[in-house]
Amino acid sequence: MKKVVVAIVASAVVIIPIFLGFVYYEDVSAIENSEISISNASISELRPTYCKIRLQMELKNPSARQISDISVKFDIYISDNYVGSGYFPEITVPPHSARMREMNITIYYANLTGAVVNALYNGEVVISIRGEMEGKILYDMVRFSQPFNTSYSIV
Repeated sequence: MKKVVVAIVASAVVIIPIFLGFVYYEDVSAIENSEISISNASISELRPTYCKIRLQMELKNPSARQISDISVKFDIYISDNYVGSGYFPEITVPPHSARMREMNITIYYANLTGAVVNALYNGEVVISIRGEMEGKILYDMVRFSQPFNTSYSIV
């Protein structure tokens, strides 16, 4: 009887770390393989001192695992000029699917160079987003972050 208990405890000591390691690897892989992109961007309002740009961002999860509670923080650049930052709170993306987030950003010309303002008026700018997405892994016990970079050209 004592040998059976020792065998069960020894098996548990070996199997539990292997299982947790597998879950950790799968969760990290799901976040690493996810993609953030700007699926659409347009100038929604053009005024003498500012403009508004509507961004549609997409978070794709190509993996077979659900990505839980992903939050995204990023900086916004227009033609390589920093114009602000953004954030969207925790979202969950089911396996083999995507989630869309739409946001409006207001850009004041006083913060930009003349060349960028002219490009905005001509509707020919490149919007870049650089940031970090962070999600919970290993049954929500550990947080994991991944940097990203994407851009979209408004022509």
